[in-house]
Amino acid sequence: ATLQKYAALQAENTRLRALLESQARVPDKVVIGEVLSVDMDPLHHRVIVNKGSRTGARDGQALIDAFGVVGQIVRTAPESAEALLVTDPDHAIPVEVVRNGLRTIAVGTGKRDVLS
Repeated sequence: ATLQKYAALQAENTRLRALLESQARVPDKVVIGEVLSVDMDPLHHRVIVNKGSRTGARDGQALIDAFGVVGQIVRTAPESAEALLVTDPDHAIPVEVVRNGLRTIAVGTGKRDVLS
């Protein structure tokens, strides 16, 4: 039990360090939140986060993690916000391929790990 607890704490520490590094790379104000719930509908990829309009969340704001953009806030309440993930079939986001400078639109496919 102690080893499992240690492994869980080590994994959490790694995630927190990655988030802190990503916050340092974002020049604007950053609000760190937690996911409260996940929409279980396979056709919609949405999450509810624990930060709302009282903490600065607003519609259209990007939702990022340690690896980049994961979604966009589509609805805010005083204490929470609903975010549409980039994998949702109704979501599209402009992107740039760093390797060659190509600009295009990434569209959600409904699959958790695939964009078009």
